[in-house]
Amino acid sequence: MSMPLRLGSEKTGVVDYRGGNESQKCPRCGYGRNSTKGGKLLHGTPVLPETAALRTVLSEVSKAILVSSTFQAADDRKRFFMLGALAATFGGREVYLVATSKGGTDYLKLGHLDDITWHKGKWQIAPVDPPSDDSGTGWKGWSTIMGERVDLDPHIPNYSTPCAAIRLLLSLGSLNTQHRKMDSVALAEMVYIDKAAKPGPRENPDLYRTHHGSMSGSSWTARSCGPCERRIPYLICDVPKNLIE
Repeated sequence: MSMPLRLGSEKTGVVDYRGGNESQKCPRCGYGRNSTKGGKLLHGTPVLPETAALRTVLSEVSKAILVSSTFQAADDRKRFFMLGALAATFGGREVYLVATSKGGTDYLKLGHLDDITWHKGKWQIAPVDPPSDDSGTGWKGWSTIMGERVDLDPHIPNYSTPCAAIRLLLSLGSLNTQHRKMDSVALAEMVYIDKAAKPGPRENPDLYRTHHGSMSGSSWTARSCGPCERRIPYLICDVPKNLIE
């Protein structure tokens, strides 16, 4: 896997990954993400790095979506999407997932994965949808990447639509049926918004404009929105339950 791309501060030296950084305390277990026990890190996945290889995957899939008949026939206002890709290894297994966010039109089809050149033929669409926040109990019944149930802080703001990262992490947990710690996990997201895209009754591309990274034309590398970023530390925590007070 290629080296991770990270956002850092020259003043503080703190490296900011998706979902936070190693110096922060984990909201699920209460330990620092860089805490050790017996000389080993408690968190097998303290943060989520992004890699150049995953950004290439997103570029290849997004190009396939843009030339698809479904996207070409879409109403101008609905020509936007958020896309994410995840690569993980655990228990001698490799998992490669692609997902869109749950908002807007889901343009992603299985055939679009054929254009991926990195680990060609090993990719799948993330199978799990995030819990709905509409009921007021959307903080309950989530799952970590180890496939263990976790309830979130009920004071975390609701999302209007979950970002691609949430679907990817929940899907990874659903595939980890033996509850193994991850050997490696990396994740990247991107956003595409056509110039003609406008807010509609159920879709609002403006939601995606507030959390983008380096912009290039109508697409850019993205970070998850604030409410989803608050959820990520719960999902990537793999500290065993018997070590949590």
